[in-house]
Amino acid sequence: MFCRVGKSAIVFVSLVLALGLHVPQVQGQDIAPIINHSFGATAMAIGQTSRANIASIEDPNEFPPGTFCDYAINFFAADGNLLTRPISGQLDIGKSAFVDLNRNSLTIKDNRVPFRVVISVIGNPNITPDPCRSIRATVEIYDNLSGRTMVFIGDPTI
Repeated sequence: MFCRVGKSAIVFVSLVLALGLHVPQVQGQDIAPIINHSFGATAMAIGQTSRANIASIEDPNEFPPGTFCDYAINFFAADGNLLTRPISGQLDIGKSAFVDLNRNSLTIKDNRVPFRVVISVIGNPNITPDPCRSIRATVEIYDNLSGRTMVFIGDPTI
């Protein structure tokens, strides 16, 4: 099988080879590492709330002022679909944050809703060591009326 190439294409390729022209190379860029904290499945019932907690355990004085970690928290139903839109934000070094999902706010008819949580932390490849590697995460389910924690799931990365 032969390929027909026009004279102008042959002249161009010959010129590139003769002059030793180089195609500019693109410099690689570091990609921010993503650290996932995935928790096993549990369930919450009407009158309960699930809380996803994240905490930076690094000393903020060891990093440039304004250093933070981006995060996204996803609550997945047993079928793999999201129970709510992903919640994202920024966590300052040395601080903590939480996100609540109240069972009463879901339109699911069953009393108990099985779910799992994935917390994704996006590191900073330009800071060594990466302050986002030391993020700790937990999940708990508490009773809306009393505030008492019914279920606690520790950080799977510890």
